[in-house]
Amino acid sequence: MKKLLKTLVETTRKLERTKKLLTSAKFKKWLLVVVCVIVVAAAGYSIYRSRFYKKDAVAIINGQKITIAQLKKKISKYPDFYQQYMKQYPQEALNDYIGELLLLQQAKKYAKKYREKINEQIEDYKKDLLIREYLNDQVMSKAEITEDEIKAYYNEHLKEFFMPERVHLYEIVVPTQEAAETILKRLNTGEDFSEIARKESISTSSKDKGGDIGIISRGQLMPEMEELIFSMKTGEVFPKVIKTEQGYHIVKVGEKMPAQLQTLEQASPTIRQTLIQMRKKQLLQTYVNQLKNQSKIQQFPENLKAL
Repeated sequence: MKKLLKTLVETTRKLERTKKLLTSAKFKKWLLVVVCVIVVAAAGYSIYRSRFYKKDAVAIINGQKITIAQLKKKISKYPDFYQQYMKQYPQEALNDYIGELLLLQQAKKYAKKYREKINEQIEDYKKDLLIREYLNDQVMSKAEITEDEIKAYYNEHLKEFFMPERVHLYEIVVPTQEAAETILKRLNTGEDFSEIARKESISTSSKDKGGDIGIISRGQLMPEMEELIFSMKTGEVFPKVIKTEQGYHIVKVGEKMPAQLQTLEQASPTIRQTLIQMRKKQLLQTYVNQLKNQSKIQQFPENLKAL
């Protein structure tokens, strides 16, 4: 009992000392200093974190960061021609990404509602992926083509490798007939076609390439234009302005290539791909037939009427 009383007395004294310490001016000043340090440190960390978070960001959408690496990865999944367009107009690529992210953030709020339907689609995709990987590894990998097969196909399909007469064309596209006529006059005085195209053409596909349209084969142009264009010399400008839905076109003739038959060497890559696809189709059909012959299959055609 004495020990208990002694312990209670000592505890009471400690509490009194602690109370005096907590209420002392010195402790209050010390506590204020500690609080200030914590507040300053927290603010500094917040600023540092904010700057660090923004370091490689191209946008932050509702707190979710889009980095330049993520944007590049997104663009890399587009078709080649669209990748080039997006690299020329990166803001449009970012706008697309922002729109997609906003839709995803909103859709996540309804994830439970669509979970069952999504899981069904995931299962279907997994089945398709499993079949594709299995076929590529076990069946399609046997689709080998020999040089003799390529040569035989070439000799039997020579017409497929005949290349008609071709011409390399360049264009300048402007919005009005008057502007086109003015440019024709400027070209006649010696101004550079490519420079005018880069500065004044409204064609998004050829403007940055100095008006380069690419190589056109005989048969791809309007008949009334074709004969004249293919009779022109390299470097000549088509004498008339051509009107289309895109605007008014001034066309220049570049390199001309005569009709010719592709050599076996030139045609080989195309032939190889054609034969590989044909061989894969044959292998798949043969393999499926083999599985059918090895399996017990019951069919109920009368139930097909319910389709």
